[in-house]
Amino acid sequence: MRAVALPSLGCALVLSALVAADAGAEKPRSGGHRLVIGSTRTIDNGVTGAGRVEVVLGAGGEADELRYRPLSGPPRVTGLLFELNHYVAVGAGGAAVQLGATFVTQPATITGPNEVTSAGFFPGNGGTVFWSAVSTIAPGSTAYVTTLAFAGTAPFGPVRVVQYMDADVDEFFADNLVRLGTFGRPGFSLLTVSTSRNLGPAQPSPVVTNASCPGWAASPFSDLRDAIEGGGATFAPAGHVIDLLPTADPRFSGQPTWGPSDMTSAVACDLTPGAASAAIVFSVSVEERAAIPTLSHWAVIAMAGLLTAAALWRLRRRAPASQISGR
Repeated sequence: MRAVALPSLGCALVLSALVAADAGAEKPRSGGHRLVIGSTRTIDNGVTGAGRVEVVLGAGGEADELRYRPLSGPPRVTGLLFELNHYVAVGAGGAAVQLGATFVTQPATITGPNEVTSAGFFPGNGGTVFWSAVSTIAPGSTAYVTTLAFAGTAPFGPVRVVQYMDADVDEFFADNLVRLGTFGRPGFSLLTVSTSRNLGPAQPSPVVTNASCPGWAASPFSDLRDAIEGGGATFAPAGHVIDLLPTADPRFSGQPTWGPSDMTSAVACDLTPGAASAAIVFSVSVEERAAIPTLSHWAVIAMAGLLTAAALWRLRRRAPASQISGR
């Protein structure tokens, strides 16, 4: 929940009481864009019936709608996402800011079939860091892929990039979080899955150039987002899980599982401090099968190298050569 300016201390006290009394109420799921900043664009996977994926996104590849038409069950479009943010933190890892809230030089723009590009910059550790975000959905795929490229006028120093996802499937307060595979390897994903059907979005391991990823974290809404935007969240390869109870889900026998709860999860990557160019490929894929990664996971890994190289080339062309370190 974002803070709002109030005309008096009395109003603040009233609002505080109302928030406390409404702590278990449903969070708003309609009425405008949530935490995407600026104009938005919509892309899809080109499927017209079952298996269709649509994403509404803004600058930085941040999204507030992930819609899916299931292969089984009622043929209605299902919303799977409350918010997907890409944060950047310069320094110790706290006080992270959404990329869409930095200096945006190119708002979300359609740049190709099912492709949206945005760009901007932010003050770094002694220099300026330019960024670009290229978001795509391949034809027929259920994976939403965002390639973030960074180029600095000086070596990056400590800069952390975080993909934060608040997935809401069916009853948003009754989802499970399942860790599949080993972080940093193909086949890994953090799957937020409905407790009533085999459906939910998953975050695979990022693919990086001149970066390393310390791990992932998870908490109930909105504790993790508050930590990322505040003093900083803790990430670990096995996960840093706070205030979520372990549980057993027979669909994922032997896989670490937490829930049910209003799940939020995040994956963090650190730019190589001595480098002045880097790229991170984040993705979210829709999964509709229990315990079996779909081809979307492997497609993401296979495409990541090409996407990273192309993104770095485009960003270096975008930033003036005289401003890029080492040029």
